Amino acid sequence: MTTSALISTQNLAFATPDGRVLAENLSFTVHPGEAVVISGGNGSGKSTLLRLLLGMSSEFTGFIDRYTDSVGYLPQLQDNEFHIPLRLRDILWMSSPQLEESKICQKLLTEDQLDLNWNQASGGERKRTLIARIFLQEPKLIVLDEPFNHLDQSSRKLMIECLGDYVVNRVSHEPGLLIVTHENHFQEREFHLPVREVRL
Repeated sequence: MTTSALISTQNLAFATPDGRVLAENLSFTVHPGEAVVISGGNGSGKSTLLRLLLGMSSEFTGFIDRYTDSVGYLPQLQDNEFHIPLRLRDILWMSSPQLEESKICQKLLTEDQLDLNWNQASGGERKRTLIARIFLQEPKLIVLDEPFNHLDQSSRKLMIECLGDYVVNRVSHEPGLLIVTHENHFQEREFHLPVREVRL
């Protein structure tokens, strides 16, 4: 793990529009080669924090420093949010015409799944497609908002394994992960890389 930061906060504080404080004195850093997991219950401000970190809102006090513009972001998804008249393979091909050479995609999606139409794919298959698409873009920082929602245990395990593999196996750079979830008690052995938790 290298020491240069990808994103950091210092004494960060933010609240709801009606003034309910969500966080105070929040300080953490995401380094290359590690996963930082932001956990907390519903309404604790996890998605609000992501919007602040990504520059989508400026309603905070304290400091946010982002040291890279190479960010892959996956917001929360609902199965019925949008429809696309494309196969899963086509969605990935738009990011990388050399799709067949990508082992990480083969691990996330089988050949049969790649040929599914987006509108016919399950929520888990859609989510894995969008994460594979992020991998193909090779960002330095991957930011995921509740990526494990509505996944069964085997899909969750596969996604965690692939996220860890992505970080470990990059040759050109060492990425970092920032994951927002209502879960906690992640194990480093699940990701195969250092994991730190920040609780809201």
